[in-house]
Amino acid sequence: MKGLTEVVAFQEEKLVKWFFMFIFKLSFDNCLVRD
Repeated sequence: MKGLTEVVAFQEEKLVKWFFMFIFKLSFDNCLVRD
């Protein structure tokens, strides 16, 4: 079971990174559109 929890934690970390990159890209694109 220990390995499974490690995999889940890794997937969550990857998802969080992707989520922040997505938000950053959206805000960046909005700045370009506004300018």
